[in-house]
This record gives sequence, structure tokens and C-alpha cells, in this order.
Amino acid sequence: MRATTLFSFLAGAAVGMVATAAFLSSSNGDEIREKIKEALDDGYDKARENYEKIRTKVKDVADEVEDRVRDEAETVKEKVKEGAESVRSKVKENHKENA
Repeated sequence: MRATTLFSFLAGAAVGMVATAAFLSSSNGDEIREKIKEALDDGYDKARENYEKIRTKVKDVADEVEDRVRDEAETVKEKVKEGAESVRSKVKENHKENA
């Protein structure tokens, strides 16, 4: 499930719960609006906190992957260089033997 889909579902569920509570309560309109506002503000704050946590984790993982890829690329580069030097050396030996 995509994060946006999950977030949308949870946001909708939260709004639904607040609306149901508002309709079932014996509070007046101002109190209901205040409860809805508080619930939405709390939901927004929690969503923002979770977003920041996820963003930080994704950045950490991306940095780690970048480091691993860089290390592997360096290893491959070194092996290719060694292989090229080995081929060059063998070509020179073969050239000397045939000369």
C-alpha cells in the first residue's frame, strides 16, 4: 500500500470518528466545532511528526545505499584496472616472445 493511500485512509477515518462523535454528543455547535478543530490539529501534528520520522529514516537509508554503491563502484574500478594491467603485461610478453 502506498504511503499516500494509507495516509488518506487514516485521515478519512479520523475525520469520520470526529464527525460521529460530534453528532452523537450533547454539546452545542461551538463546542463541537472546537472539538473538531482540536482533533484535526492533533491529527495534523501527529501526521507531521510521522512524516518527519519517515523522511529521516528514508534519508538515512538512502545515504547508506549511496555509500555502499560508491564502495562497490570503487572495488569494481580497482578490479578492472588490475585486469587491464594484467592484459597489458601479457600482451607485452607475447609481443617480446614473437619479436
